Amino acid sequence: MTGASTTFGDEPKEYLSFQKHLKSLGISLFKMSQVLYKIIKNNSPDENDRVEKGIPSLIVSDIDPYRIEIENAKIQVSQDYYKANEHQAICVDDVVYTTAGPPLGEACLYRCNKEV
Repeated sequence: MTGASTTFGDEPKEYLSFQKHLKSLGISLFKMSQVLYKIIKNNSPDENDRVEKGIPSLIVSDIDPYRIEIENAKIQVSQDYYKANEHQAICVDDVVYTTAGPPLGEACLYRCNKEV
């Protein structure tokens, strides 16, 4: 891929070729907004918001297909930071995906019974 997209819907040329290929195979494609209830874009906490022991905060490298590394999350945040940003907490049946990378576009369905 030649460059990362900075906005949704601004797909690089290679993505459009892949999209055309999937359509040629008879695979239906949908925009995420058509199949997801609500889309929340989250950013990694700034360096000064991170703590050594706290609440896990996910980053790109914590998300793999079919797996989210919550217990071994590379970043932890304080209770105060979490409370100020709890609208970004993931819940059961949320789809978590990466919009930065590499790798770009990794996705996982969150099925645990605890909120993160």
